[in-house]
Amino acid sequence: AQKTDDEKKWPRLVRPTLVRSRHAICRMCIPSGKLMEVIFSVGKHE
Repeated sequence: AQKTDDEKKWPRLVRPTLVRSRHAICRMCIPSGKLMEVIFSVGKHE
């Protein structure tokens, strides 16, 4: 199946999300083809 343009803009998770007590770590492949790691913390994203 072909991906739509909107689907191509979203990053893809390349590893399972690591969930800790006060934060979560997401490792993803962004549309430019680079790998990126984003950390979401409870204090910053309440």
